[in-house]
Amino acid sequence: MEQIILRQKWLGFMAAVLLSLFLAVRTASQLSDVYVAIEPSIGHEAEYFLPITIENGKIVSPRDAFIERVYGKYRLVLNTKVDDLDVSNLSSGIYVTRNKLYSYDDTKGEVKIQSLEKIPNASLTIGDVKEFLSKVGGYIKPVTIISVFFGLLIWIGIAVSLYTLVTHWLFKRLYKADYALTLRVNTLIYLVLSLFEFVAGAHLGIIVTLLIMLAGNYVANLLLKTEE
Repeated sequence: MEQIILRQKWLGFMAAVLLSLFLAVRTASQLSDVYVAIEPSIGHEAEYFLPITIENGKIVSPRDAFIERVYGKYRLVLNTKVDDLDVSNLSSGIYVTRNKLYSYDDTKGEVKIQSLEKIPNASLTIGDVKEFLSKVGGYIKPVTIISVFFGLLIWIGIAVSLYTLVTHWLFKRLYKADYALTLRVNTLIYLVLSLFEFVAGAHLGIIVTLLIMLAGNYVANLLLKTEE
């Protein structure tokens, strides 16, 4: 085992690839499970507002309707009784009238208004929404795996490089340490600590991680000197 850590040049990279793949698959599986659980609720909420028919930039169905759903502090309103709204009394949410879409954010205090005139004639049904949700569900796992995998590899590369700059600067003066060995040891330690944090739900912090890396490099350099 000591020989593998001390001599195998690609060990750190391969370990990073395997850990990133494991975490990516795990995250994708969890996210997919969450989506499967909430998908029926999304479809159920959509049923309150659908079907909607737009012709010539105006909602013609449902006619003279007022439908409101509140999600915490956020409101979703369909009001086809009017063309315009009094924006002075709006709260955070999205408001749709016969020919306009209003969005308001309490934190920014600004109202965005978009006309529906550029929207082509169309009819949106609950069947369309459920079909769309089904397609989205099919993309969640592959998209999550790819994005999380490469995102983690980049993050690991940056984090380990920064830690290695510090540890190698110290050990280069003490042991004339090889940079490749320092990088490999730091990568393995960072991966083990990352896996521990993921499983235990803990956060060790920069100082603790750096101290463990210093100790690991100290042991690795002693082993290397003993061999020589």
